[in-house]
Order: sequence, then C-alpha cells, then structure tokens
Amino acid sequence: MQSAEFGDRQPRSITRHALTEVVEARYEEIYSLILDELRRSGYAERIPAGIVITGGTSLMEGAAELAEKVFQMPVRYLYQIVLKECLTLSITLYIQQVLIIGLW
Repeated sequence: MQSAEFGDRQPRSITRHALTEVVEARYEEIYSLILDELRRSGYAERIPAGIVITGGTSLMEGAAELAEKVFQMPVRYLYQIVLKECLTLSITLYIQQVLIIGLW
C-alpha cells in the first residue's frame, strides 16, 4: 500500500499487515478507554443488551469483533439496527458522519 503525502513528507510504502497492526492497536486502546470510563461511571453493569458502534470507522473490517473482545458483550453497528428494526423510516445513511436517531 502507498501512504498519502502529508505536509512535506513524501508518500511511503507500507504493508497491509503493518498498517493493520497499528490500526488494531489504536482501536483496542480506544475501546479500552471507553470500557474504563463505563466502569468508572457505573454504567458498565447497566448495559443489558450490548454496545452499538456508529460512524464511518465502525465499518472497518474487524472493528465490531475487536469491540466484542474488549467489551465482552455483543456489539452491533447502528446501520444494522436501522435496516433491520426500522424499515418503515426513510433514512439516508451518511457513512462519513454519525447519525443519531432518538430510538431509545
């Protein structure tokens, strides 16, 4: 893979494996920070059905599986809920933006 030019840095080649290792570590770190905050606030025990992740980066391959590993509970994408449970609503999903719907 070829990295994009950034500032005065020239593009570099990087293997998919190397990029995956870096991205996976950051996702795991972010999910762990969220879990720590859920535990600190007392909400971790109040999540009966699992976690819902949203936004464009939640669609990255393996993101939900890693979240399930970190949170030790089911994880779903927002768009799956919308498509499966709210078919009567007319909703345009913008993958690059987070769409918040007052369903709960």
